[in-house]
Amino acid sequence: MYVVDLSGVTKLVQSTVGGVLQVNSTPLGGAVRWSQPTDVAVDASGNVFVADIGSSTITRITPAGATSLVLGEAGVVGYDGNGTLGRVFGLAVQSGQIFFTMDNALVRYILP
Repeated sequence: MYVVDLSGVTKLVQSTVGGVLQVNSTPLGGAVRWSQPTDVAVDASGNVFVADIGSSTITRITPAGATSLVLGEAGVVGYDGNGTLGRVFGLAVQSGQIFFTMDNALVRYILP
């Protein structure tokens, strides 16, 4: 399970030890400077995608922890059809890396 808040993205792992439920948390994204992450989606390969409304970007975090900017340009707000985003929030990943996202109250279907 993944949790997004204004400080970043955290992976939560539950386990039971001696009948007691334990939750371990691991911050994700390493060197990424999150602005206002709002949503997270995970694809079948375990890649985590994070929508950040503050920086108008979508970032990928691989299972190995590597990060890459998928879409948007940090600090540039406004959809121009060339990879920039407006106020991106909400995110879903379908079959591979096809994204559905809310951007300025529009649903965008994004091909990688």
